[in-house]
Amino acid sequence: MKVVNDGFQLFFWHTTKGNDLLSDYLTEAESQVLFYGNRIRKKGKEPEKVWFEAFNAWMTTFIAFIRERREYICDWKGTQDGAGAAAFYASQSSSGSATAVSTPAASAPAEEQKAAPAKAAPAKAAAAGKKAPAAPSRELRGNKWVVENYTNETIRFDDPDQVNKRVSFEFFNCNKCTIQIVGKC
Repeated sequence: MKVVNDGFQLFFWHTTKGNDLLSDYLTEAESQVLFYGNRIRKKGKEPEKVWFEAFNAWMTTFIAFIRERREYICDWKGTQDGAGAAAFYASQSSSGSATAVSTPAASAPAEEQKAAPAKAAPAKAAAAGKKAPAAPSRELRGNKWVVENYTNETIRFDDPDQVNKRVSFEFFNCNKCTIQIVGKC
């Protein structure tokens, strides 16, 4: 069970901040899995050994896949607004299943092609009329500080009641902010 717990953190590789930290994160996760996994290799029963070798093969392949793409996988710099994707999914859901593609007239595909761009235009118009930004909030939920909707501010945590080894932090929609955490968390 400990091997699975340690291996589960591999699914959070995307939380690392940058390419250098990603490599270290993957190495650490792999080491933690192998710590208990080597016990299974030496002292485990035969079905446990077979299971661990299969898990280890998956883990090695997964880590290699992420490492090969680490130069660009952490820093997505896309500029798409999603209108094209919305139009695509709308056209797929309105045309029915992919197996039932029968067009009795040649004009039907032309009508669908004209309909897809018309659906994309309202999506852009809706994006332009966004709601006003939410008010900034800083709230302690259990043992986790949740900070949201700050812009161009310094967010500081320095009180021992705010920062200790049992407290964690989550920041959402904080743009161009400086975050200062004084202490261990």
